[in-house]
Amino acid sequence: MRLLDIFCRVSNWCAGLLIVVFVSLMVIDVNIGVFYRYVLNSALSWTEELSRYCMVWAAYLGMSLALRDKQHMGLSFIAEKFPLKVRGYSELVSRIIMMIFLIVVFRSSLNHLRVVKVQTSPSMEISMFWPYLAVTAGMGLMILENLRQMISIKFK
Repeated sequence: MRLLDIFCRVSNWCAGLLIVVFVSLMVIDVNIGVFYRYVLNSALSWTEELSRYCMVWAAYLGMSLALRDKQHMGLSFIAEKFPLKVRGYSELVSRIIMMIFLIVVFRSSLNHLRVVKVQTSPSMEISMFWPYLAVTAGMGLMILENLRQMISIKFK
C-alpha cells in the first residue's frame, strides 16, 4: 500500500508537470499558427496537428488527476442514499466496474498501438504511435489510481 501511494504520488506529479508542458506548448503553437496565418499570410501546416496532439495528451493525463481528486462525473446522490454500512461496498462495486472498463480500454489501446506505429501523421510526419500512446498512458495511470483508491475504501 505504501509503495503504491508513493508511486501514485510521483506519477501524478509527473503527469501534472507534463500537462503544464503540453498546455503551454499548445498555447505557444496556436499563437505561432495564428501569427503566421493572419499576419504573415503564410499558414504553417503542422501547427494545428501539434496543438491537437498536445490537447489529447493533456486530456488523458488530466483524467488520472481528476480520478485522484474524485472529480469525475458520478451519481453521488444515489450513493448518499445508501446506509453507511453499505456505502463502502457500493463504492467497491463501482470501482471494480471502473477497473474492468479501464483494463479493457488499456488492453485495446496496446493492440491499437501495434497497428498505428507504422502510420505517420499527415503534417508532422511522426509515427502515430506517439499521439495514440496518450490513451495507453492515461488508462495506465487511471488503473493505478483506481487500485490505490480501491485499497483505501473504508468499510463501516
